[in-house]
Parts: sequence; C-alpha cells; structure tokens
Amino acid sequence: MADRQNPDRAFDTAMTGRAAVWKSIEAFAHAWTRPLTPADGIPSPEVRKAEERLGLRLPAALSEACGWGVPLEQVAHDDPPVSLFSDRLPDGSRTPYLDRVSSACTEPVLSETVMARRYGPYGRECPATAAVIRAAEAICTPVALPPCPAWYHPAGDPVRWYSAPGKLLCREPDADESVPHGSVLVVVGRSEADVREVVAAVPGDWSAAEPVPRAEEEPFPGW
Repeated sequence: MADRQNPDRAFDTAMTGRAAVWKSIEAFAHAWTRPLTPADGIPSPEVRKAEERLGLRLPAALSEACGWGVPLEQVAHDDPPVSLFSDRLPDGSRTPYLDRVSSACTEPVLSETVMARRYGPYGRECPATAAVIRAAEAICTPVALPPCPAWYHPAGDPVRWYSAPGKLLCREPDADESVPHGSVLVVVGRSEADVREVVAAVPGDWSAAEPVPRAEEEPFPGW
C-alpha cells in the first residue's frame, strides 16, 4: 500500500537522472506526507528573474529545483555537482556535497521527514556502533543516495540512509563536534509500531520514547 511505501523503493531509480529524481520525490511525498501540487515550489517567472539578476542561466536541475550551490565553473551543466558552503569549514570554505543537483534535492526531503518525526513517539535514536549498524543493515535497505556531509558537522562522518516499509533510518554525525568520529542512528516510522519493530531488532542504547499530548497525537495531518 502507498502509505507503507518503502522509501528506498521511491528512490531506487532516482540516481538515473533528474527526471527520475523528481518522480521519486513526488512518490515519496505522496506516501509519507501529502501529494505535491502545482502551488509547491517557486514559479518559473521568479526563476527567470533570478537568472536576469545573476546574468546567467541556471542549470536545468537547479532551475527546476531552485536550491543548493553550484560552482560557477560547472554552471553550464544541466545537472552539475553541488558544493556545501559552511562557516563550520576552515575559512568558511566549501566542500563537495553530491555529484548532481537532482541528487542533492533528495537528501533534504529525507532530512525534513526525519526532523519532523524524530522527537516524539514516531522517532528514536541511539549511538551508531558497529553492532548497531550491522543489525540495521540486516533488516533495512540502503537508500540509493551517496553518502554526503552533514551541514551542521561537515567534517564528521557522512550521512547515510536506510529504509524498510514504513521506516526511515538515518546514520548521521553526532552534533557534538568534540566527538570527531561519533555517529547516531535515527529511526522514524509511519507509526509507533514501525519504530518499535526497529528498536526490537537492533540492539542499541536507544533513547526513551517521548510521548506527546493526546491533542497532538497527529501533529502532521496526512502523515
């Protein structure tokens, strides 16, 4: 059923090109949030105005997605690589992020889904020890997205994604930058039962479940 869609199934063909990415994002949004509409995004006239101000044409994928930073020497490509600019890098420099704009658009879709659900009954997390990762990989499938740096800790371990029906898992660097190679595993689910299944199958030092007031049991209508 669509509401139990495995996120990996939504993105398993996404890396073949930007058109496949847009379709994958639409499928994921339909299953996990709400269907996208023509009102979502930035109107084409606004994109053209931005191009006029910049004095150049945006790459096709960037124009279609309206986001991310592309090195000027790559701007003529339809779907160029993306760099991450961060004040958390030496001298506010940049670092390679993902190999295509369309790929870069996939990551925030997943990240925002996790952020919306990780605090409360639909999410849990634990230190990403080697044993935890082995157990998670035994029950989940890697999402077809290359590892990439986290914006808040670009020098830390790269972000990696896994999924199973009704479940989305993220291995991300610990926000405590004093832990140079520390990672946490975050799981969110379509339901509390989805989260409990992962916690039961992956032995780890899981955070306690965080209840929410009854009036907020469905904080994200349609999810």
